[in-house]
Amino acid sequence: SSGGSTYYIQAQYLGDTNYQAVSYSSSTQAYFSLVSLTPTVTVTNNVSNVVQLGVPALFIATVHGSTPTPSGSVTFYLNGLPAIACGANGMVTLTSGVASCSLTFSTVSSTPYTIQASYVGDTYYAYVPYTSSVGSTVTIGKVVPTVVVTDASSHLGATTGNSSFTATVSGNIGVATGTVAFYLSGVKITSCASVVLTAGAATCSTVISSTTGNPYSVQASYSGDLNYGPVIYSLSTPDVFTVKTSPSLVLSDNVLKVAAANVPIVLTAKLTGGVSTATG
Repeated sequence: SSGGSTYYIQAQYLGDTNYQAVSYSSSTQAYFSLVSLTPTVTVTNNVSNVVQLGVPALFIATVHGSTPTPSGSVTFYLNGLPAIACGANGMVTLTSGVASCSLTFSTVSSTPYTIQASYVGDTYYAYVPYTSSVGSTVTIGKVVPTVVVTDASSHLGATTGNSSFTATVSGNIGVATGTVAFYLSGVKITSCASVVLTAGAATCSTVISSTTGNPYSVQASYSGDLNYGPVIYSLSTPDVFTVKTSPSLVLSDNVLKVAAANVPIVLTAKLTGGVSTATG
């Protein structure tokens, strides 16, 4: 029956050869009170205490009792406030003494987070405040973004000016901020050592004046921000390309601009300005 109620027990005696019967109303009353059982409430998780931003984590509240199994509901609390993402005011109904809540974290500003649960109580078990529960504390890990380098250049070398490269940083938790550093075949490009992202992208222009490094690759490292972790340049997706020079084509003849009728003219085409003798 309900806890907190007061009861008394009496007894009647049926009598025997020597003693008269005694009704129960004439017996002495023995008083007692029923006290509700106090359960324990524990919260666990399915993520080994590390949660990545933007990835759902499951938290499980278990109300431990003896017999019968506790019923009713629990209310989840996130850092001391009702976790309304779990249900109305954070409340979830128990099933076989267990309730669960899925939470997705969108910022690391309050990490670590502690999830606890209060228990409403039932006929046999007493109320348990969330502060008395065994909570689950998780650390929020930053998202590892992808860094991809692309280009919008023909890579014809010094004679055509700069080559332009764009590094794009992306992930599932919003637009990345911070800076990137560009690397040309593993060497940091000094003029592009700290380029600020705009709308998740940054651009670098540089002169590549030699074909001796072919094929070249441009990669980018990322500084990280509040939600995204840093990325070293070797983990970025590179832009791989081959540099070609842009030579001059000179056409000459053997007649000094005056040609006789029916006399063959010899025309010579010569490529100049390259780093080696042209073929093809």
